[in-house]
Amino acid sequence: MRILVTVEDHRRSSAELAARYGATVGDVPAGIETVLDAWNERVFWIPEQHALVCGDIVIGRAGGLRLPRTWIGAEHYEAVVETLRPLLDLPVERVLVTHGEPVLAGGGEALAAALAA
Repeated sequence: MRILVTVEDHRRSSAELAARYGATVGDVPAGIETVLDAWNERVFWIPEQHALVCGDIVIGRAGGLRLPRTWIGAEHYEAVVETLRPLLDLPVERVLVTHGEPVLAGGGEALAAALAA
């Protein structure tokens, strides 16, 4: 089992989680791709599951996703949206987030809606 760190600030709990679950923290395993490494965030793509794994840049909300404007900051918001836009080219079905509820179906549509908001 491997723990992937999406945001460096989240590393603070990774050793404890690794010990609890017999996991390791480290390199991205085969079959998982880093599709974004910007804005102090990494977004991972698990093609087999059609799943994006996000840190704080995309969060869950009731029935969908959103970009947390206050965390991103008004001065960076549009640039972050443009950085995320290429993810819409992936056949995303699921979006796993560190805050809020995951999107387990229709992830591409949910991401498109979040970027348009």
